Amino acid sequence: MSIRILSLVILVLTALACKKPTPGQLLYAKEGDVKIEIDSVGVPELAAFPIRFKLTNYTNKKVVLVFDTISNEYKDQVRNLYITADQDTFFLGIRNSEEYVIFNPRTSTSFLGYGYFIYGKGHFDSFGEIDSVFKKGKLKYTFGKMKVQNNALKEVIRGADTLLIPPTLEAKTDKAKIVDRFLSGSFWWQEKKL
Repeated sequence: MSIRILSLVILVLTALACKKPTPGQLLYAKEGDVKIEIDSVGVPELAAFPIRFKLTNYTNKKVVLVFDTISNEYKDQVRNLYITADQDTFFLGIRNSEEYVIFNPRTSTSFLGYGYFIYGKGHFDSFGEIDSVFKKGKLKYTFGKMKVQNNALKEVIRGADTLLIPPTLEAKTDKAKIVDRFLSGSFWWQEKKL
């Protein structure tokens, strides 16, 4: 009888040890948990021009921005990261191998994005026009009701405890510095602990 009970206990312990890990959670960040801004804008030489973003994550959880890409010749352009100015909407882009970017807890991270002359509800005709748009514009990121379809992101969520996603982020663009040329280090991901 004791061998039978011991066998049953071992079987239960083995079953519990083989239990699948619990999937991670994707939760909305609260207002004030995450801040985004445009640090600087490079004077364009071609149809796309560099924009240096800064995202600050004040939480103890990783934050993810999920992007809704647009099918055009600029494969990195997205619908849910844009600048609004008056009646115009200027879609921006993030050059990344995935359709999402993950930011570590309690960090301030600078990263590179792009603006475009020819795509969006509004479009830039000259850099003078860009300058005026940045002086009165607003940078916006929206997650909205987008479904998380990206298989690679699903794997990241499964492997994480909790990821936070901001439903919306908004910032004025009037403090963005217009620079003639970015230094080479400006093109790289730069993360600082808070």
